[in-house]
Amino acid sequence: MMGVGNLKKPINPASTSPAADDFINGAKVDGKKPMQVASARERTYKRITFSLSDELDREIERLSLIPRDFRASRSDVIRAAVALLAAQDEAEIAQFMKEAQQK
Repeated sequence: MMGVGNLKKPINPASTSPAADDFINGAKVDGKKPMQVASARERTYKRITFSLSDELDREIERLSLIPRDFRASRSDVIRAAVALLAAQDEAEIAQFMKEAQQK
């Protein structure tokens, strides 16, 4: 008889790779300082649910498949988008959000 103890969710190497985390979290955008990120031990993740249109859901999935040398998760896409948005000035952020509401 075979037990279910060995059936574990596979670990996504991109999501646990310090190099990938450093790249995503430490990239400079337009010469601005990157967001400060806690070390892997200090980091805690919070599962959040929010609504997406089918079109936006497909776009996030498409963006996650763009990197060819590592696997980017859907969460990586959201983190990268937030980092890029946070690097903008407030007027640009407001304009992006206004455009997003109209879609």
